[in-house]
Amino acid sequence: MPSAADLADALEIAEEEEVVEGQEAAATAADVVEDDLSAVLTAAEALSEGLGKSVSNPSAVVALLRAAQTRAMLRVGHRLAIFYLACMRGPLSLSASESAEHRRAMLAVLDDAGERHTLSLQSRLCRAVEYDLGVEHPDGARVSPVVLRRLFDGHVLDKEGIEAWAATEDSSSSAAVRTACAPLLRWLKEAEVEGPEEE
Repeated sequence: MPSAADLADALEIAEEEEVVEGQEAAATAADVVEDDLSAVLTAAEALSEGLGKSVSNPSAVVALLRAAQTRAMLRVGHRLAIFYLACMRGPLSLSASESAEHRRAMLAVLDDAGERHTLSLQSRLCRAVEYDLGVEHPDGARVSPVVLRRLFDGHVLDKEGIEAWAATEDSSSSAAVRTACAPLLRWLKEAEVEGPEEE
């Protein structure tokens, strides 16, 4: 767990990054990376180093995440994917998906980014889960619907975010994850749910 001095340093870095955040808005569309996996993984590594093993301070998480996303020249919509790949990948995905600290941090990321970025954040989070459990750790494909459902139940994902991910399939998609998630997608479609409280 980081000390108070570490968190203070992180917040100081975040304040310095506010200038960089403003510069992001000035970047041309050609400069901003759309869906470069290597840039997302680089940002995730930077976030992981900055956070250590603690995600208990959502403000520090958001500040460090902004900095990592901006340095990698990624869009705001990549933030949850970066967080997942930095803090929740592989064997950690199941336990972290039900962790209150991780949930609070992800909800803070959603809140900070604003409603207009929610769909992009959520669909890219699903893609990060798919990459992690279908490509990087292929034995994890079978637990991918459990991870997505826990994120849904925790209000990090909603029906639209999961369906947006399901509607986009490309060469980096994992057939095993898509197959494993078919019952979850069918349930979402048939249940006409807006959130877990309406089950």
